[in-house]
Amino acid sequence: MAETADEIREITKIEKVIEKAKGKLTLAEITSETGLPIEQARQTLNKLLERYQSKLQMNSDTGDLLFNFQYPMQRRDKVSFKENLIKVGDVLLKVFKAIYKASLGIVLVAYTVFFALLILVALSRSDSDDRRGGDNLISGLFSAIFDALWFRRMTAPMYEYRNDGAFKYKKVKISNNKGKGFIASVFSFVFGPEKIKYDPNLDALEAIAYIKNNNGKLNTGDIVALTGANYSQAESKLAEYVGKYNGEIYINEYGVATAEFPQLLHKFNPALDGGKIEFYTNEIESPVEFNGNTTGKNVLVSIMNTFNLMMSYFIVTNADYALASEGQGFWFIALAGYFPLIISSLYFLIPLLRLPFYLKEKKNRKRNILRKEIIGNIIAKNGENVSPNNINIRGKENIYTKEDIENMLLDVSKDLQGETAIDKNGNAVFQFPRLAKELGAGSNLIESI
Repeated sequence: MAETADEIREITKIEKVIEKAKGKLTLAEITSETGLPIEQARQTLNKLLERYQSKLQMNSDTGDLLFNFQYPMQRRDKVSFKENLIKVGDVLLKVFKAIYKASLGIVLVAYTVFFALLILVALSRSDSDDRRGGDNLISGLFSAIFDALWFRRMTAPMYEYRNDGAFKYKKVKISNNKGKGFIASVFSFVFGPEKIKYDPNLDALEAIAYIKNNNGKLNTGDIVALTGANYSQAESKLAEYVGKYNGEIYINEYGVATAEFPQLLHKFNPALDGGKIEFYTNEIESPVEFNGNTTGKNVLVSIMNTFNLMMSYFIVTNADYALASEGQGFWFIALAGYFPLIISSLYFLIPLLRLPFYLKEKKNRKRNILRKEIIGNIIAKNGENVSPNNINIRGKENIYTKEDIENMLLDVSKDLQGETAIDKNGNAVFQFPRLAKELGAGSNLIESI
């Protein structure tokens, strides 16, 4: 719904007050500066919380709710130069992939058939009297076939390593997309498997589902548990939700800034359940795959591409003598030599260039799982007496050293405003008083996880 002229004037008036206060102010201060009724000022402020980067915090000295807008004010929908650059790169990559994907498998198969037919033609002509140029061509083609067969014998099956507790075992790689078409397999061989696209509204849908199951209430601790965000991000998210979903923010009896969303509790149709709650500690990224193909398809693509690479290389290096003596022209050399040589080289070069990114992604996934486990332990212990020695790591997929756990616990402590302390046994532990306070502030969080 378009804003009226009066609403636009009210927004402008409050924007000037926020600028004057350099982003930090209370609702009472907005009212005293503008003369607007508190409820009217609150409704306009909600629109600004949605529109601008902001956080909801509590003034530790007075206990008042503090609205903290980024200063200078910056819209949430503002796209940075880096984001624009990434978007342009994504579009160009998408166009390149679309063009390349359409021809990738077809070119591989077409040239394999073409070179095989070329060998047959050369063999059929080998009995002719004029064999001076053909002899060199035939010997090279036979050499290419021999090399391809040798490559096939020497290529070992592809394996992947899996973990079982403290042990590793090797297993033949089994693809989740076994049975996909060969053309799609060629594309995956070069560019990797298609990635799951992240839904930007997923966090909001989870938050709404949680609000409905928590009597319409939400605080920053709940957001931490739902998304794994640090407190700065959680405060920004809470402000955004208050603005978007007409929330009412107040300090509850536990001294915790809490948002209430009465309108989200209205329900009529039982078939519309809304989003699903998935807590951060229970969510895990999909396993990282280099190409997602079966071993058989990877071997087949490798053999075919190696065959094409050797054949095109032979034609290019012998073009002046063998093909000129046969009376072949420039276009044959270009289409049968240089073009497949470049394409076949890219089939192997692009996966090699992807390898460092694949290894980094695999490392990040392992690190993210450890972060989820540690946050889950902190919540389970109600934010009290957490140490590397009492962190329980579930599952057998990843192995972590004590140093890994210690370093991640330090990082999480910075994110969640943790404090160091000494327990009754004289051991150094971490305490998370703010999270403990929010988890006990009328939230059903611990029971839900």
